Formats: sequence, C-alpha cells, structure tokens
Amino acid sequence: MSGRKHHYIPRFLQKGFASRISGKQAYAWVFKRIGDPFESNTEGIGAERDFYTRDGNSEADEIITRQEIEFNDTLNRLKGGDLSNVDVQKICELIIHFQTRTKWIREIFEKDSHSLFARVVEHFKTDEYIERFIDVMITNGSGPINRELGKISSVYRSLGLSKNAARKLMIDYQRKSRAELATAMKIWIENMWLRTPRIFAEAVKNAHINAQKAEISDSERLKAYSQLDFRILHSASAKFILSDCIVVSMLKSPPRYTAIWSREESLDAIALPISSTACLIGSFGICDISEAQINIGSARLADQFFISSQ
Repeated sequence: MSGRKHHYIPRFLQKGFASRISGKQAYAWVFKRIGDPFESNTEGIGAERDFYTRDGNSEADEIITRQEIEFNDTLNRLKGGDLSNVDVQKICELIIHFQTRTKWIREIFEKDSHSLFARVVEHFKTDEYIERFIDVMITNGSGPINRELGKISSVYRSLGLSKNAARKLMIDYQRKSRAELATAMKIWIENMWLRTPRIFAEAVKNAHINAQKAEISDSERLKAYSQLDFRILHSASAKFILSDCIVVSMLKSPPRYTAIWSREESLDAIALPISSTACLIGSFGICDISEAQINIGSARLADQFFISSQ
C-alpha cells in the first residue's frame, strides 16, 4: 500500500476475483447487504483513508506493505495448485495475516465492546443500583458527601436546634440531596454512554494497529494451524466469492461459521478463497466440504459486503 488509502482487503487478493481486467486495473462485482450489486475498480473496494494510521504514524501500514510482497508470492504459489511447493509455515502466516488485518475484525470488536458496556450501563442506571451506591458512599464515609453533611449538621446545631430537630432536618435534607444526586448520576451515565462509540472506536483502532505492527507473532495460532492438512478445492464454474472477513472457519458442534477459530472450538475446516476458481482448505484429516458451503459461510459472515467475478 502507499498513500493514505489503505486496503484492509488487499488488492493482490481481490485481483483473483476480478470480473474483468483493463490494463493494470482490476474490477469486481460488489454485493452489499442493502442495494443492488455493482461493478467497481478494486482500488476503491475494501479500502479506507488512514485505516492503519494513527496520529500521523504510518508504521503499521509500512510493515503491511513490506509483508505483502512475500504474501503475494505465497498466494501465487497456492494458485499454481502444487502445495508441495509452498512451506506450511508460510500458508499459516498468510491465513493469520488475512484474518487479523480486516475491518471486519475491528468492527466486531467495537460492536462486542459496545454491547458489553451497554449491559453494564443499563445496570448502573437502575434506581436500585444508584440508591445502593449512594448508601455506600454515605455509610462508608465518602469524602465529599459526608463532609458536606457534616457542615450542614454543624450549622443546624449552631442555630440552637435540639438533637432531634437537627436530625429531622438532616433526614429531610438527605432525602432531597439523594434525589438530586441520583438525577445527576443518571445524567452523567447518559453522557458517558453518548461518548462511548468514539471512545471504543479509538481504543479498538489503536489495539488493531498495534497488532499489525507486531507482525505475525501469534505463535499459538501458528502452531494450531500448522497441524492442519491443506489442499486446494477448485471450482470449474468460477463461483467462489470473497467476503470482507476473507477467511471462513467452519465449526462442527454446534455447526456454524466464524471468521477466527479458537482451539476450544471443534473445527471442521478453514477456507481461504484465493480466486474465483480456487479455495485453500485446511482441516484435520479428510473433510468433505463443498463450494456452496464455503460461499454460504462467506456471505453469512460478511459484515458489509462480499465480492465476486460474476
């Protein structure tokens, strides 16, 4: 990559799904969740301004650009169909690179973080929680609140009020103050909630960029993937599609699709479409997987779109 337009779905991969080639320009059909499919130059597909840049620092983009030279070579060897010609370590690194560089994974983390925080906020906003919180602050001698109550109590006593009269006034004051404090806390929580999308987006982007700068360092995943048996599944009808999550993992129990497989899950196969006519398959032993199953997984996992040659 170069410049400020960063491809989170690399163009060298998209080229294998081209509907047509015009000079050095490749085009592909884009299918979004809403709207009609359209043909577009891959220059504008799966790309975003400053996607791998933070505060003007483009180190992550520069690392990815260097990696793409080797990854493109590995991909071309895979397209050749002779896996004995490709080092398994390189295949595993290619899969991990595609899994971790996409916008798909960044947005999934954003959504999951936002969803978790939403549940926390709903709990914090309840009258029951706020009442308990205020009780704890008062009972445990929370500085600002108890200091204020102490000042008010001193004023009441200095006015010559009896202990019982002062106590009654303090109870009335606390009741009013608690209501005002509860309202203020709800407003503060609401304001924090309104700020969370930007906060989470920045935090997840920072984490994602740092992960890219670390290059291929996921030794556990590399070790797990290196135990897979790899083969190329061919499509005579050129119908493989490429999702915006790139890699599709098919799990056994319960049967479902996911973009990133963890070792705690029962894996059926990992599929990496490398062109409209070929897909890299990784599995533990023999696995009967079809072109249709791979395409269904790619379409279901697509967060925003998938591309196709037709």
